[in-house]
Amino acid sequence: MKWLQTAVNYVSQGLVLLDQRQRVAAANRPGAQCLGADDVQSLMGKSWHEIPLLGACGKELEKSLASPGVPVQWSNEADDLRLSFETDKDGLAGMWVIVQE
Repeated sequence: MKWLQTAVNYVSQGLVLLDQRQRVAAANRPGAQCLGADDVQSLMGKSWHEIPLLGACGKELEKSLASPGVPVQWSNEADDLRLSFETDKDGLAGMWVIVQE
């Protein structure tokens, strides 16, 4: 899905897309950096369980999966990092992970 990766690269806000199996299907550089990755390619195909920051957000990820179409917010203890999770309500595209500015 090279076209998807190309489209995501045009988004300036941090963005990571998980497929229906909850594996990284696409990400842009700000999204990868937020998740502690050296580069986008190192995230591709990984389950959210394999990415430490997303693993720490497990409760919110599960809530998003249980509530398609409803954004679920997460922030770290210092409240200097905020993520928004939203599962596709049609069940076709997986989940969006958006880094909140």
